[in-house]
Amino acid sequence: MDPAIRQNPQRLDTLGGKILRIIPDLDEHNGASAVGRYRIPNDNPFVSLPGAQKEIWAYGLRNPNRLSWYFDPANPGHNTLFATVVGLHTWETIDIIQKGANYGYSLREGNEQLNANNETSELPDVDKIPMLVGATTVAPITEEAYHARGGKEAGLPGRAVISGGRSDIHFCMDRNGELYILSKSDGMIRAVVGAASH
Repeated sequence: MDPAIRQNPQRLDTLGGKILRIIPDLDEHNGASAVGRYRIPNDNPFVSLPGAQKEIWAYGLRNPNRLSWYFDPANPGHNTLFATVVGLHTWETIDIIQKGANYGYSLREGNEQLNANNETSELPDVDKIPMLVGATTVAPITEEAYHARGGKEAGLPGRAVISGGRSDIHFCMDRNGELYILSKSDGMIRAVVGAASH
């Protein structure tokens, strides 16, 4: 990839590699965009920075492809935006999106430094959700467990058709607020629970 293009997520004068915040209703606020099809909220973090794209809410993301909101039932005004981000070749991340935050790409990916030659080197761990660090685990699935749970395929489904061996996981929440991971590579749904200490 052209090194200049790969730097776009770190540049505030381009829209690539960003989370954008706009108001589709032209009548709601003043400040129409340059294209005139939406308005830009006055409290966006870079709205007053010369040369920056005013639509930017957060930056430094490689390919944010799904957004999900968590609405706190105990505090309806406190909402959290999550983005699933497709990595280059090593990391897929789920990021908590915050106003004006820089998520590091293309300087880093996950907890590794991303070098110009696309190789990675280890960086110190950064805890994004401290209450989950060391307290949770994802149970691996074996062919035996898959068949014991009613799986009908001869082997684990999906593994041969996932490009590059990626798991293609999705997160969802039930009406009780329980978190689940859905993984296409093995066709399983897993509940996220605290890990038992041994």
